[in-house]
Amino acid sequence: MDNRFTVRRLPNGVTEISDPSQVHSFLVEGAERAVLIDTMVGLRGLKDLVSTLTELPVEVVLTHGHMDHAGGVYEFGACRIHPEDVPMLDGKTLPSRMGYMNGQFQAMGEPCPFSEEEFLPDCPVECTPLQGGDKLDLGGRVLEVLHVPGHTKGSLCYLDPVTGDFFAGDACNNNTLVMMDTSATVSQYLEALLALKERQGEIQQFYLFHGPSLQDKSCIDDNIQCCREILAGTDDHVPVEFLGRQGYLAKERTPGTFDRKAGRFGNIMYTRNLAK
Repeated sequence: MDNRFTVRRLPNGVTEISDPSQVHSFLVEGAERAVLIDTMVGLRGLKDLVSTLTELPVEVVLTHGHMDHAGGVYEFGACRIHPEDVPMLDGKTLPSRMGYMNGQFQAMGEPCPFSEEEFLPDCPVECTPLQGGDKLDLGGRVLEVLHVPGHTKGSLCYLDPVTGDFFAGDACNNNTLVMMDTSATVSQYLEALLALKERQGEIQQFYLFHGPSLQDKSCIDDNIQCCREILAGTDDHVPVEFLGRQGYLAKERTPGTFDRKAGRFGNIMYTRNLAK
């Protein structure tokens, strides 16, 4: 749809939708219903686009409440989300959503082509709670909801144990931020990752929601290692600044990249007060 979204059909009835900041959402279709997992930063037109991709009724479900994942929810007016993350949909997200998009274009050395009028305004959203252990029956296909607190206290992942499709949101990646006011502690994150590890054998496609989406499920093992080293005080403890906050990287990066200097993929950025 013009310069706002790109669409990529994936196996197993999954469609990846990306916005220009390279944030993704995933449309997952069953025989009777579909879910749209996350809604990106909130450029206008997502709802109309989704209606051209499926004839099924679509429900929005969120991995967490951060504005770069929940921004488009204002076009749908309703979503399912973990109760811990509902306060993030506070009706005041537009400046941060615009700032996020501007920042992504600045990082590429380009001006942002989108004016304020091209972003959805904040409006009331009807939030229905989702918890770990819930199941989303799409008709002939069931997504299991996994609660993985860390990046946020209400972070959710979605697993189709039949196809092996796993939608991680920001719960486990190469820049997992455990440094926000809404984050869990590293100990809580480790406990959640160890529970996720028990389902790792069922995962075949491990989808992330930023950058290249398909990654290896060994990211779970990498972040378990990072958590253990943070708690033991043996991580690389590299000072970093993010969104005006002082924090630390568990594993040193190759300068100018998100790549771990000594190999592997997963990494954690954390603050001292959450390193417990």
